Amino acid sequence: MEELTEAEITRHYNACLDSVKVIDDVFAGKVWVEDKLGMVTVNQDHLKVMLAKDFWGDRDMTAIEEAANRVTEGVNFPAYVGPDAPLITITPREFMDRLTTDELTAIVDLTRTDTSVKVWYDRALAGDVWMDHPDVDAGLSLLVSLGTITAERKTEIIEV
Repeated sequence: MEELTEAEITRHYNACLDSVKVIDDVFAGKVWVEDKLGMVTVNQDHLKVMLAKDFWGDRDMTAIEEAANRVTEGVNFPAYVGPDAPLITITPREFMDRLTTDELTAIVDLTRTDTSVKVWYDRALAGDVWMDHPDVDAGLSLLVSLGTITAERKTEIIEV
């Protein structure tokens, strides 16, 4: 059994709820992204890893379990229905420059053992990074849940 503080467990739980929101938003058409299935899959993988943990205590895991097991096969995701706001983009180099050397080293180490982090990291380096894109938020939330960065750092990294 992992020994975590109550604050650490709460941080993991909140990161799971962030993934639930991303999944719900994709199914509701509130997310502008071409690879909707990929976005859902990355977040579901994160939730499945976290559901296997034994430190949850009496927390309500219903929404997390439902989102992790939501059927995606054969789903035609709805088109984006959100506002046509311009996306804030930066280059992959500019994005990486927002991370400290220790944070970047930890992320690269995680890419060797965590496929969700690997997929997120590879996408972050594939082209311009849309800072207001849910994938960026979901990936950073995953890093928060893994203890790689803090919630405060996540906010600092996203702010333009």
